[in-house]
Amino acid sequence: MKGVTSWDFHPYLPPMTENGGIYICRIAPSANAIHAEWLDAGASTYTVTYGKRDGDEKKTITVSGTECDITGLEENVDYEITVSCE
Repeated sequence: MKGVTSWDFHPYLPPMTENGGIYICRIAPSANAIHAEWLDAGASTYTVTYGKRDGDEKKTITVSGTECDITGLEENVDYEITVSCE
């Protein structure tokens, strides 16, 4: 058996990212909030849209980096999040 002697710093990218999709790589929940991170798609700003699953009301925030905090969420409720760019 031959051991691994090198380290690969490139993250796993699913096939959808080959077409320019944004890959959300981390969602960390906390009390009434989540912290979301995604891989850089080369955009200067990103639009994060979120809302209750199966709900009509959606909220949008603009982010200049590749992560954000979404606060003011209700407990025991399912939410959906979408990240997009220009």
